[in-house]
Amino acid sequence: MKDPKDIKLKVMEALQEEAYKGIVRIDSETMHLLGVHSGDVIQITGGRETVGIVDRAYPTDVGQNVIRMDGILRRNAKTSIGESVVVKKAEIKEAKDIVIAPAQKGVMVKADPRIFKRALLGRAVVKGDIVAPGGTKTRHRTMSESPFFEEVFSMFEESFTAGFGLSGLRFIVANTNPKTAVIITENTELTLNPKAVEITDEKVPDITYEDIGGLTDEISKIREMVELPLKHPEIFEKLGIEPPKGVLLHGPPGTGKTLLAKAVANESEANFILVNGPELLNKWVGESSRGIRKIFEKARQASPCIIFFDEMDAIAARRGSEAGNKTIDQMVNTLLAEIDGLKELSDVIVIGATNRPDMVDSALLRPGRFDRLLLIPPPNKQGRLEILKIHTKNMPLAKDVDLEDFAKLMEGYVGADIESVCREAGILALREDIKIKEVSKKHFEVAVKKVNPSVSPELMEKYKDIEETYLKNARAGLTKEVPSYFG
Repeated sequence: MKDPKDIKLKVMEALQEEAYKGIVRIDSETMHLLGVHSGDVIQITGGRETVGIVDRAYPTDVGQNVIRMDGILRRNAKTSIGESVVVKKAEIKEAKDIVIAPAQKGVMVKADPRIFKRALLGRAVVKGDIVAPGGTKTRHRTMSESPFFEEVFSMFEESFTAGFGLSGLRFIVANTNPKTAVIITENTELTLNPKAVEITDEKVPDITYEDIGGLTDEISKIREMVELPLKHPEIFEKLGIEPPKGVLLHGPPGTGKTLLAKAVANESEANFILVNGPELLNKWVGESSRGIRKIFEKARQASPCIIFFDEMDAIAARRGSEAGNKTIDQMVNTLLAEIDGLKELSDVIVIGATNRPDMVDSALLRPGRFDRLLLIPPPNKQGRLEILKIHTKNMPLAKDVDLEDFAKLMEGYVGADIESVCREAGILALREDIKIKEVSKKHFEVAVKKVNPSVSPELMEKYKDIEETYLKNARAGLTKEVPSYFG
């Protein structure tokens, strides 16, 4: 029989509804080799050791040597999607005392520690782990036959409510007693340090791939374009090819272009420079171009780094067109020069995002600059369901709320629209009763009527036409006259 200490598994992303709950999923055969059952705790070793609560693999993963874990667990294990980790049964103890503190710079939290304790009940952690408070609405299978586990899971419903409103916050486990891997129970004494703890050696992921719904194919593509060159440049050296230097994300507003760029930066463990295009515009001659040069200089010093230009069309409009002027023309020339200057630097990548790809200068779209053009479309029904699950994971939903039914109704809704619907439903519930304990179907029905879809079939046809005509011709250097796609 294979030694459990030698079991290596390939890391895959978790499903959105299980993100940030400390759960990992592996094949039943692997569980048998490890000597664990659903609900037990396993040790996961990548560049660092951490722990997770194990559950059975999904049907699609049966027979596969894979482990599904969310972005925070990947950070805790110092690994990433596609890499391998070593797993074994963990020696777990009940936590007597635990200290947590905000892990995000500049954040200060003052609250009753009991709220955080309820939100973290049942979590398995080691010192130095990052955690995101928030429970789960459904009870897991019984863990080990230890006496305190039943008490832990009896609090999961309460944990779910406690986690509502803590979404987005990240905390570090600053200390544990005992010093080994521990599980947080009702008997644990939790202390909240209100001041943030500085983490100097690595970034704390505020957005991961599990925070993005409906873009499975797009995430896979951008990982190939951005994450692989930054984390594994040696792969491209072996093949004797140059990695992509730039990626242009285009599509309707609200589809997740900015979110996708931030997630890939976190997953790549790269520094991230966000540039809002219009903010670079300056009335003084040469200042706008100087601003672009400073951004690239900063990126070289902070490499590996991703530069993200939002609203790219504002600073890279077609030269010589009515939309352009001398300042814009200078900025485009500077961008071209700086991107071309990245050829000798393998750890700086430029990502641009625009709602008007037809306005971007064709020279930037040619190979060697923005090597990849990626259309980010509105989500389909399955994608809308994933996004609904993301935005309601910490929301106490009534039993009559069927998210799949609402996903069917939301044709043309982008991610920003769906987030607005969920927020509106919550506000309607609070308006009805400030002490309300759950959001019901009627609240969502009214919210869907209040929030209109952003994308019509006609608008999407325009984006597809731009992709198939202007962008294709621009890359081939054939663009002369550009039709007015948006009037």
